[in-house]
Amino acid sequence: MRKLVLLVMVAFMATVWMNPAMAAPKSNLKGTWEYKVQEAPYEYASGKITFAEAEGKQTVVIKFNDGTEIKGQNVKFENDNFSFTTEVQYNVVKVTGKVVEGKLTGKVDSPDGLLEMTATKKS
Repeated sequence: MRKLVLLVMVAFMATVWMNPAMAAPKSNLKGTWEYKVQEAPYEYASGKITFAEAEGKQTVVIKFNDGTEIKGQNVKFENDNFSFTTEVQYNVVKVTGKVVEGKLTGKVDSPDGLLEMTATKKS
């Protein structure tokens, strides 16, 4: 019985210690990033992506240089990876990527094909 209690305590402590470690990459994403997609049409080739949390859910807002804002749906963060979908001119666009050495690298799956995306954190 004593071993069982000890085992449960160790399992509980491991869970408590692991959760903050697993949450750290999410906080690395939080903030505003300036992105570039070289092959995208001019109006979508650069802008800002803001990763945040509202009401316990991860959120993404993309702001193009002309001031237009769109929201991401199906937002997922796992470790240093992220993914979301959005709609641009009635087309579903899927964005996937990860944090690598303080920068975002990713892919944008659009009607124009698979495009490379990079971003640097601004705030």
